[in-house]
Amino acid sequence: MEDELEKLWAGFSLTDREKQEVVMPTLDIHESMKKGRLCLLAQVTANKVVNREAFKSTMSKVWKPEGWIRFKEIGENQVLLEFQKEQDKGIVIAGRPWSFDRMLACLEEFDGCTPLKEIPFAFEVFWVQVHDLSLACMTKDVGVQIGERIGTMLDVEVDGSGVGWGQFLDIKVVVDITKTLIRGKFISFQQRQLWHPLKYECLPMLCFHCGIIKHAKRSCQKDDQATRLSEGSQPQYGAWLRTNLSKNVGSFSRTYGGVPDQPPQDNWQRWRSGEEILKVSGRDITNSQQHSNERESSKFQANDVGLGKIANSEGSIFQKREEIVVDKVEPKKEAPYLEEIMDNLGKISKSE
Repeated sequence: MEDELEKLWAGFSLTDREKQEVVMPTLDIHESMKKGRLCLLAQVTANKVVNREAFKSTMSKVWKPEGWIRFKEIGENQVLLEFQKEQDKGIVIAGRPWSFDRMLACLEEFDGCTPLKEIPFAFEVFWVQVHDLSLACMTKDVGVQIGERIGTMLDVEVDGSGVGWGQFLDIKVVVDITKTLIRGKFISFQQRQLWHPLKYECLPMLCFHCGIIKHAKRSCQKDDQATRLSEGSQPQYGAWLRTNLSKNVGSFSRTYGGVPDQPPQDNWQRWRSGEEILKVSGRDITNSQQHSNERESSKFQANDVGLGKIANSEGSIFQKREEIVVDKVEPKKEAPYLEEIMDNLGKISKSE
């Protein structure tokens, strides 16, 4: 139908009034573009018209947003999703891919400058598992190289050291759903070339004849009587491309026993072991553990001039100036000595 309309429009001769151009100022669409930041475009890749109300009800329950979601139909199996809160939109994007009735719900960012019919809905994010890898190859660098040959590379599931040991290496990529899915890759390592199968997490329905998720037309060009698989032949695509393992078992580990990592030997560790370091005019003054009793009954006061650091007897660090003078203050006497009282009483009695 669309091809027929394009041919019909191509044969029209425009009048002078129809040729007049309407120039749209940027300010007139500013509010619309601002509102579009909280929107997504979605298309269900089905060969038939899906139940619109069922799609709205199901997806709103699956996403569980804190705010409301407004669904606006923009085409056949296409909707515009408007979110009340930006965090709800972020959760939907982070959880891709999404499926409805086993069919992919392909998402696109809001694009206010492109006509709806030109939005391709041709790309979707998938976590792809690379199986049968050696442990030495389960690294971020290897994952990036493989991911770049599958689609647009996004992420590799590894630990802090860049290693992703486990049953498989998990790679996040953007896949072109209008092309045949890649079933595996040959990887050469130490003069050995091995085949490593790929499995797709949350993979929706796809065509087992051509391996494509979304056809350019409603029906598959290879799905006819002449190209159907004959009896006894091996299918080229199937449900084995889909995996139920959404988490890499090997990526979760726990360490038992041993001594936890210690901080480096520095002034802080020396203080924790019973020593106190004070920086005075570029020199270290160390009060060792043998003076701990003396520190209990006395405190250090610092008069500062310039910019520098000083630690008090409790180990706190204060921002001070360059030169620091450290004076030891004797503890205050809480009461006069008994001897002085007796002397004063004696002097008074003699004078009387």
